Amino acid sequence: MAANPGFTATAVLALALDIGANTAIFSILNAVLLRSLPVEDPQRLVQVRPGPAGDDVFTNPIWEQVRDRQQAFSGTLAYSPKAFDLADGGESHYAIGLWVSGDFFRVLGVPAIQGRVFTRDEDRRGTPPLAVIGYRFWKRNFGGERGIVGKTVRLDRHTFEIVGVTPPWFHGIDKDWGFDVAIPIACDPIFHPGHNALDERSQWWLRILGRMPAGESIEQARDRMKAIAPDIFRLTIPQDLPAEAQKEYLRNSFFLKPASTGFSEMGMQYRTVLYTMMAIVGLVLLIACANIANLLLARATARQREFSVRLAIGAGRARVIRQLMTESLLLAAFGSAAGLLLASWGGPFADHHPKIACNDRKTNANPDSRPIARPLAVVTSSW
Repeated sequence: MAANPGFTATAVLALALDIGANTAIFSILNAVLLRSLPVEDPQRLVQVRPGPAGDDVFTNPIWEQVRDRQQAFSGTLAYSPKAFDLADGGESHYAIGLWVSGDFFRVLGVPAIQGRVFTRDEDRRGTPPLAVIGYRFWKRNFGGERGIVGKTVRLDRHTFEIVGVTPPWFHGIDKDWGFDVAIPIACDPIFHPGHNALDERSQWWLRILGRMPAGESIEQARDRMKAIAPDIFRLTIPQDLPAEAQKEYLRNSFFLKPASTGFSEMGMQYRTVLYTMMAIVGLVLLIACANIANLLLARATARQREFSVRLAIGAGRARVIRQLMTESLLLAAFGSAAGLLLASWGGPFADHHPKIACNDRKTNANPDSRPIARPLAVVTSSW
């Protein structure tokens, strides 16, 4: 290899570029589409949807009926993302927030490393302003202070008491948003005392997930949810809908979808693009390997005299083959190491979510923005 630096550099560079590209693209693909959530037994998590496609959110009255009446799951949760302003005035500084139900952390199997997480008691009306913060938010905004429990954080100019900190491996279940701070859904009246979303039947804003019991199939859980659907939709029908739209609303049911990988609007939007890019860079890698194989064959032809001398002085054929294999493995090792080094530069993109910046800019334009109110059976655009 030292005697042929041009050949060595060409082979290593070709492998490095293609292995780096493959690793970087797969890292992004894995982060937004393939990687399971770092929660307890994620394969048993399913999402409850109002239809097989389209919208995947519900009103709070529907959520409360599902929570209190369902028998398909060992636990249910509801959540909705929201950007909270940490500043009391001047320039806004946003935290990635979540509205969550009381059983949110318990159903996911996420404990607290300090303090506690929410319980079902935090689902009641009039619950005090409490917050559970994420590990990175704790480190970044409070310097990892050990006595953080009992301290307060300001969210949209309202004071919330911190009751717990989640582990460093938990970043929420929405991969486009991440997670800084979570507050109970029941705290919505604190932000909107004149018109809160808890009893609003036309405000669609909560995703609902359930954890299937051990040994239960998704088909069994779906049948149980469909059995209670007519009563739930009858009890939660929006009164401001026209008569014809109310009839359409009552035809809705519940559908289940695996949720082990969480949610990523960016991943679904660019799903085809990511898989196409993965296929292209994989094909380029195969072409690069074929080219390097041709280079090795050409080099072996030029080394025929060397091999003849080695055989003449006693080297066996197996020894010469072993030498060529060793040279090839060294080239592959150097190329792989350089490729992984190149891929590491793209690695942060796999854990960084560009959607967050987009959502923050939307919220900056309207800091008090709230989910759009619309009839479930009439509006089918993506929330």
